[in-house]
Amino acid sequence: MERKKHILSDAWENFDQHLSASNEIMNHPDLTMFLSEILSIGPYYYYTFDVLSVELKQVHPNVLRIHGFKEIPTSLTEIIELIHPDDIEFVILAEKLILNKLLTINNGDFLHNKMSYSFRMRVADGSYHLFLHQAVHLVLDEEQKIKIALNIHTDIEHITQLNSGLVHIQSNNKINKHLQFDPYEEEAQVPKPKLSRREMQILPLIAKGSSSKQIAAQLFISEDTVRVHRKNILKKTNTNSSHLLIKKCLEWGIL
Repeated sequence: MERKKHILSDAWENFDQHLSASNEIMNHPDLTMFLSEILSIGPYYYYTFDVLSVELKQVHPNVLRIHGFKEIPTSLTEIIELIHPDDIEFVILAEKLILNKLLTINNGDFLHNKMSYSFRMRVADGSYHLFLHQAVHLVLDEEQKIKIALNIHTDIEHITQLNSGLVHIQSNNKINKHLQFDPYEEEAQVPKPKLSRREMQILPLIAKGSSSKQIAAQLFISEDTVRVHRKNILKKTNTNSSHLLIKKCLEWGIL
């Protein structure tokens, strides 16, 4: 089953191989053990969602009062649409950073971590309040990919109206550690990939939609050689599709 698209899909695209695509119905875990440690003081609600269908489950009824919903929301998109338009870019960068850091600093350990950052959300009276977003990955599927996540949103407007702009990752495995990152600084530090001369020749042909056979004929090399170069280009750019490759290369200014 194809994973449903939403505004954070691009942020998660590089990590698609770590997000579950299983449609198996699973029992949701008891949330009590998580909530006692991660809820902050203030009006809050929580929900779990399946990363494949992005359907909400176990939604706390406080969401009705806080955001003015008439019915319990059933899709993650309904929650995302409450985010202040000026904070969307930050949220996307934060999600990219979290998944990347879990792969690098925790060797892909998606459990035993609490992630948090803040952004503004629209509340029932139409104004925007600063919310603390906290997340825990609860369930992995049989391939150890993220299946079910728990999100908690707490209104902290009464505590502060200033967003620190930092992302926090608390690891609760054998080595307890707390890390914080600035998503904009991390994004700026991502180096441009160093492509070889031949790879730079192949890149614009990929962008034009040329097949490996067509590229091979144009550059007078074998089709197998083109396939190897294409594989290396995807690896160097940390992409898994031509669409994402082209998008990133345009952003880097190398295409």
